[in-house]
This record gives sequence, structure tokens and C-alpha cells, in this order.
Amino acid sequence: MRRLSAILFMDVVGYSKRMSLDESGTLAKIKSFTDNILNPAISKHNGKLIKSLGDGWLVAFASCHDAVSCSNTLKQSISSNPLDIRFGINSGDVHFENNDVFGDTVNIAARLEAISSSNEITVSESVYQSLEKEMKNDFKDQGPVMLKNIQHPVHVWATSNINQTSSAMSSTDDDPKSKLVLVPIKVDPSISALQPACDRLIDSMFEVLSSKDWTKTLIDQNPRKNDYAINLRADPVAGKVQFSFNLLGPSGNVITSNKFNANPTGVDNIIDTLRDTVCSQILVSLMKFKKDF
Repeated sequence: MRRLSAILFMDVVGYSKRMSLDESGTLAKIKSFTDNILNPAISKHNGKLIKSLGDGWLVAFASCHDAVSCSNTLKQSISSNPLDIRFGINSGDVHFENNDVFGDTVNIAARLEAISSSNEITVSESVYQSLEKEMKNDFKDQGPVMLKNIQHPVHVWATSNINQTSSAMSSTDDDPKSKLVLVPIKVDPSISALQPACDRLIDSMFEVLSSKDWTKTLIDQNPRKNDYAINLRADPVAGKVQFSFNLLGPSGNVITSNKFNANPTGVDNIIDTLRDTVCSQILVSLMKFKKDF
């Protein structure tokens, strides 16, 4: 089902560093923020929490006014909250399915969050133009911005200057730094009916992997020689659907790989679990190569 919505992405700034210094304390702070501040604010402003990403949250609203109002409420709470949060909001046509959301509107919201300054709100032109004058006064014009894996420039407004050095900003192919390239999944023709579910898996993996500050993630058929590539396949095996993946380094060596089997009628139900398992394995394996990105 598709409908017009405002999508809010939020994440905890410096999550990895916080976890390395005080894992239990960081998790306790995030739980306290979620239970005592975030959930009441979402309810007050008529939002729906779509998913929690561990160090971030994705929320859908029926209006841009509600999305920005909720973000302002949370932003005001930060002075008495031990966490630093970034906010990104976009609006447009959103595909809702199986309690999840997909599409360019969602991807752009994720990029806007990633370029936002700490404890600030960054929105697209469509959100800004939907606001009343009083709300508009809080935002500064950042101009058109090219975002990673987005084919067209996005006009951006923010409550403070955006982070121009963010990895979510578009980079050119001559960038000497490696990228993490998610190659579109190859689906055996005999199970082509599962293509939509497999596409959702790729979109969902991209959301998770590109939300990390230290990766430069994109979806592309043709990784460069100095990129890290994630290849996925879906094949029929003994009455099951077998999902296999491997992570290749710039030299073509396999860094990590795995296989997962699912019943053909239950593929939709395992997309989130498969995403979380594969992304966790990839990120853990990439930690030793973090300096490349």
C-alpha cells in the first residue's frame, strides 16, 4: 500500500564510541530515552514507530507538521538528556508493507538525518514548504545538496548548518576511499515471484549499512576495484529458498559469507531477521578495514 507520509529518521551521535566506552550504560540511556521521552512524543504527535535500529529510530507521520513538531519536542528535551540525537525528515509517496516502509522518500530521509548536525533537524524542501511560517523561521536554507545514492539534488533546510563532511554526501568515482557496494540481489528465474521481497531485503539492508557514519554505502551493479562488495543470491534448493551472500574485499578475496534457507511461503516473514543477521556479520567483519572508508 502506498500513501503520502512524512518520514522521520533519528540516530544517536557517536553510538559506536559510547558503546566501546560504556556498553551497559549506553544501552540503559537509550532505553530510558525511548521509554520516557521518545515514545510519549511520538504518541502525542500522532506518529507511528516503524522500527528501532538499535542506535536509531524510523517514525512515520500523516503530516509534516506532526513530524517537525515531534522533532522539536525531542530536540527541546536534549538539554536534560544524556544522548545527542540527529533528525532528518522527508515527505512523499511511501510504500507500506509488513509493518515496514520503502522507497526513495525513506532513503532521502535517512540521508538527511546523516548530514544533520548533532541535536539539529534537517528537512527537505517538500517538508519545509508544508510548514506554517512560525515553524519555517526555525530553518536555514542550505541549498540543493547531492546525497549519496540519490540521483537528483535535494533542496535542504536545517535548524543549523549541515555537516558537509558527512559520508552521506555524494562522492565522485575518483574518490580514493573504498565504498561498501551492495550489489542488487540475483534471483533465480524459477522463483522470480520472490523478486519484490528480495528488493525489499536490499532496500532494508541499505538503510542499516548506510546509517553507519564510517561506511560509504551505495547500491550499484558495478563496484570499483578498490570497493568492498556485498553479493547476494536467492536460489531454489531442495524445496527451500536459499539466500547466500559474500563480502568481497578490493582484491576479490572473500572476507565473510553465509547461507540461509527459508520456506518459499515464509520469505516475507524472515526479511527483517535476515537483514539484521547479514548486516551484523558484515559490519563485524568490516571493523578491521574501517580505515579504508
